[in-house]
Amino acid sequence: MLGDKLFDDIGLKILLTLQKNARISFSDLGRRVGLSSPAVAERIHRMEEAGYIKEYRTIVDTEKIGFPITAFISVTASVGRLGELDDVVRLIPEVLEAYHLSGTEDLMLKIVAATMTHLEEIINQVGNFGETRTSLVLSSPVTSRMITPLPRSAAGSR
Repeated sequence: MLGDKLFDDIGLKILLTLQKNARISFSDLGRRVGLSSPAVAERIHRMEEAGYIKEYRTIVDTEKIGFPITAFISVTASVGRLGELDDVVRLIPEVLEAYHLSGTEDLMLKIVAATMTHLEEIINQVGNFGETRTSLVLSSPVTSRMITPLPRSAAGSR
């Protein structure tokens, strides 16, 4: 919540810095935000417990590890099959992200595949639960963007 003490100017600087480099040392981060290493470590720990920081990740170049194809598959589930579909996509390792949607489609999947045949296999797996529509990613002009909170006055008006 924007009024939270953890989310003051120092908290914002910590979040922005960690989004750029989650491997930064507490001492380096402390120097950047004006706190001691133990104070930064404690602040980060409290931000994790409060849910501001959900997890830390390594972003892998999927093409370099054998998955040159990225695609989005939208699924309009057959009546009563969305729960089953959710269970199945959780088990497909090539599914990087899955989102329930409003509108015509029920689920949007971001997947990677090694070949077009592999992509077809994934489409067939999820297609057992409804109608699919697949779009291949040609390029990604924005792949990962740091999120900065709205100013307090703008957040209240949305």
